Amino acid sequence: VAVVAAGMLRSYQLATDAEYAATTARFCRANMAELTGNKARFPLGLFAVLKANGMLRPIVDGRPGNVFFLDLPMEHCGGDDLCCIIVDEGHTLLVAKVDLADYFHTILVRAGLRSFFGLRPVRATALKALGVAVPPEAIDAAGWTHPRLCTVPMGWTNAPALAQAANEAVLYGSAGDGSELARSLAPVVNPAQRLSTERAPSMEQGDQLRCHAIIIDDLMLFKTVATADLHESGTPRSQELVNDGKAEVATVCQRYLDVGARVRDEKVEDYAPRQVAAGYQLDHNTLRTPEKKYTELAVLVANLERRGFARPREVERVLGKFTNLFLLHRLSLAIFSSVYAFVRKLGARTARLWPSVLRELQRALALLPLIRAELDRAVAPVLLQTDASATGFGVVYTHSIPPADLRREVSRPRGAMSKGADPWTVARLFGTSYTAPIDPHAYRIAARGNFQGRARGSHINCKELTAVITAVRWASRARRTRRCRLVLQSDSAVVVGALRKGRSSKPGLLVRLRRLAAITLAERITLVGRYVPTDRNMADSPSRGGLVPGPCAKTPLYAEKRNAAR
Repeated sequence: VAVVAAGMLRSYQLATDAEYAATTARFCRANMAELTGNKARFPLGLFAVLKANGMLRPIVDGRPGNVFFLDLPMEHCGGDDLCCIIVDEGHTLLVAKVDLADYFHTILVRAGLRSFFGLRPVRATALKALGVAVPPEAIDAAGWTHPRLCTVPMGWTNAPALAQAANEAVLYGSAGDGSELARSLAPVVNPAQRLSTERAPSMEQGDQLRCHAIIIDDLMLFKTVATADLHESGTPRSQELVNDGKAEVATVCQRYLDVGARVRDEKVEDYAPRQVAAGYQLDHNTLRTPEKKYTELAVLVANLERRGFARPREVERVLGKFTNLFLLHRLSLAIFSSVYAFVRKLGARTARLWPSVLRELQRALALLPLIRAELDRAVAPVLLQTDASATGFGVVYTHSIPPADLRREVSRPRGAMSKGADPWTVARLFGTSYTAPIDPHAYRIAARGNFQGRARGSHINCKELTAVITAVRWASRARRTRRCRLVLQSDSAVVVGALRKGRSSKPGLLVRLRRLAAITLAERITLVGRYVPTDRNMADSPSRGGLVPGPCAKTPLYAEKRNAAR
């Protein structure tokens, strides 16, 4: 099947014969490619993309070769994961960065895999004219030589996972899961302090917070210090703090040098409160869009408006940039709808840009300066539960959950907490790490009522999300639950999934998610949606007209008392 699929994919190459020969010669001189006399069965194409500094980054169109490989697991870290960092009041988050130079091209590919990375043939005479020695056995009868890559190519589907795994093995040493040689090294960072979609460190209070993130060849180190210990410029007042931070960065750089990796000096940054981390601007405990990226998106959207025509791939590229920045406030992704339809329906042909697509991109650009994640937002001391029935809705809250449990809940990653063989369940993935009580005396009703007008005929999932909107509106009216991280439980897996994703393809849910995004943006609320089983949802009884919080019951408590009196 893989052979048939690879034969149907024609690799893309954007280069003249002279440019391709010069590129191949450079690869050979850098020991990134070897020359053979055997033609590649599925040759790969080469093209380049511009870097931020104006230089070209070579990319391999590895689609024909990718069909022969299974995807390797990879631990991701995005903007929504960085939002899990909690900075206590009176403290400031500092970040340091270390970046490797030409990292992919320093990882050798095993000889058995190099046949999958064969490039298109090039004239041996052209390479010789460029000063490359071509062995006679690497030239076929027609005078062609067939290069193939020796290092991990950008464009191979498993290149990011393999490169990141190697970086983890080097940094974690004996505490990691690397090879025997890697485990012989002492760890320079603690794996227990890793921040990603699959795990999160303990968010220590005060100036004890320490964590790090690894994104392929980038390492970001985070720590908190007392704001009083910093100058107005952000530099530490104590020379001891300065020396400790430089020592941590120097230790990481030395480890890379010990294993033969080259550090990009211009991208090594000591601890500072204002820094670009993972594509986001950290500015004194607040993550937001860097000015450079905003300007870039403004130019791209203006060009689309000026031309009026676009390929879906171009729109998808702009959408990807917006999506990455909107991870700081996932509910803002609900602004997109027609963009996805445009990309999905038009294939690869150039088409007139839909007015609705341009309108969504312009609105997203206008919304971008408001998208930010304030890491010093406190955790609300209450737990909300919502529910909806065919006729009404209910919202209850409780103060009985320990603050430490709520703090741990808002810092949990989006992925599963464990990699065990347990079967996938909604309660395990979407549920809380604690069990909320079901004592009616521990809860109070925040809001309840009946659906009116057209809302009565809405789908039950839309009604459940309406109850969530009511809960957030109620929370925005109180000082203790405004500008905070708010944990909310619902017994609708659809609603919890939509809250975690930030959008939905269902129009009824999408409209309500946009309302929720507007409220949370205006009131600076970080909403953390969690699942609760129906038999433990204390908002069920109020949603059915009950006057006392309680889970699902055949007859409301007040009705039982009334019937008993009769």
